[in-house]
Amino acid sequence: MTTKLDDASWHSEGEGYPPEAGPAAGATHIGMFLAWAVLGGHVSEELAEHAADELAALHDRTTTPGAFVLDVCDGRLVDEDLDDVAAAFASAYYTGDEEDEDAAASTWRTTSTR
Repeated sequence: MTTKLDDASWHSEGEGYPPEAGPAAGATHIGMFLAWAVLGGHVSEELAEHAADELAALHDRTTTPGAFVLDVCDGRLVDEDLDDVAAAFASAYYTGDEEDEDAAASTWRTTSTR
């Protein structure tokens, strides 16, 4: 089962969101999180196969993390876009479980490629 962790529309369509920021700004923080995972080697095999060119652009810094999330991930961060290590960390981070987050972060540090 796919777990949606974040969605740009939750922010850009939310109460208090400044309309002058535009909808793309709602994806910026999601893109930064996903880019951190991708650049650390924690992308899922499925995303790597589906979006090889777009991931190369992200690595080469020719696309922004926010644009990547909007264009490739439909503005969403889902656990299936991450490998098991990153999905465990993201789940703990987004749910606010500090104990699980610490354990997942420890595993993350020992498995990152950068």
